[in-house]
Amino acid sequence: RSSKLTSSSCELGAVHICHMLAFTAIGGVPIEILYDRMKTAVTGEDEAGHIVYNRSLVALAKHYGFLPRACRPYRPKTKGKVERPFSYIRQDFFLARSFRNLDDLNAQLQVWLDTVANVRLHGTTQRVISDAFAAERPELQPLPGMPFEALLKLERRVSHDGLASIGGNYYSVPDRTRRVVEVHQLPDAIR
Repeated sequence: RSSKLTSSSCELGAVHICHMLAFTAIGGVPIEILYDRMKTAVTGEDEAGHIVYNRSLVALAKHYGFLPRACRPYRPKTKGKVERPFSYIRQDFFLARSFRNLDDLNAQLQVWLDTVANVRLHGTTQRVISDAFAAERPELQPLPGMPFEALLKLERRVSHDGLASIGGNYYSVPDRTRRVVEVHQLPDAIR
């Protein structure tokens, strides 16, 4: 089942927020989440060839109680499970549409999900997607009582005009011109 969730960023903070919004939208947490081998999920492999997950993703997974699982490299079958829904969304939702901003995109996407995508008969399973999700919903784990508050520590050099770049945005930093500052980034705040 698809839930309303679009972002203009794949940075770690945005990925955390997207997870939290998705869990809230579906009303629980899946037992396992399959990831493409993006750097915000997988940082590499150890000497034995075992996948090394991003520490912050591991902390998010521990907090919410899900198991991260990465697609195997050069295995199009598993990667297809991750990528296939995006092809459908690109072909069926995005074509011939325009959006004023990200909020407008999300609003239009929610209407499309409710009236088209989630009420259709799935080609492989031959089940209505919303019905299949309703049957699987009891398998979701409950949301934890407290939200995830991961702290990412970043170092940024302050520009000559007193600005530090964080996540594609510039923030003013008084009296720190040309110095390196430590930035604390939470999923919904920067300090």
